[in-house]
Amino acid sequence: VRKIEPMVSNENNKTCIIICGGDKGNLSYYTLHAAALSFAGYQVVQFDYRGFGRSTAVELDEEYMYYDAFEQDLEAVATWTVARYQPSKIGLLAFSMGTVIAQKYLLGHKMDFAVMEGLIINPVVVSRRIQQKDKDKVIKVPESGYDFERKLKSIKTPVLVFAGDEDQVTTVPDAARFCKKRKGKRKLITFPGGHMMGMKVMTQNSFGDDYINRITEFLRR
Repeated sequence: VRKIEPMVSNENNKTCIIICGGDKGNLSYYTLHAAALSFAGYQVVQFDYRGFGRSTAVELDEEYMYYDAFEQDLEAVATWTVARYQPSKIGLLAFSMGTVIAQKYLLGHKMDFAVMEGLIINPVVVSRRIQQKDKDKVIKVPESGYDFERKLKSIKTPVLVFAGDEDQVTTVPDAARFCKKRKGKRKLITFPGGHMMGMKVMTQNSFGDDYINRITEFLRR
């Protein structure tokens, strides 16, 4: 687990954002994202799922989209963060596979907010899209993924979703369908680009500044 302190003093200082990464690499893959949030005044917590980076070494079948146990990793990090730092607000910033873990967690836990990009609302459908793009790729989905979308309306945490209009795997229509389930608590922002390109594309003066401004606006509602 890595905790990054705010680099500036402002109204965001008491808000902590836990980054839930995707299915490749480790927390270092999101160093720029964490730094951008820190420069906007947010507290940031990063972590590796079990079997990733420097976390507990376990053997994983890389053909699986995710493991249900990753939710336990997020729960442990969230519990630790609240106990140690006691932020006024705490939320998630989840990417791709991490959005599955975040949603699984939010089905049983309430947070102040969540931000998601590369949103997966139906793991089975997304696995088929990936395989259509790459015939040699095998994507296995755990049993929990076969009845996933039906449950998502019960998530009560406010959610901001970023979606790229060129993303053919985690699509804008998927994100719109998710947001429609709870119109008052969910907001969709689209950007020109593909999968996981949000912060790169939504940059004006420094990396991801427009992206983070949208997050801040959402939290002020």
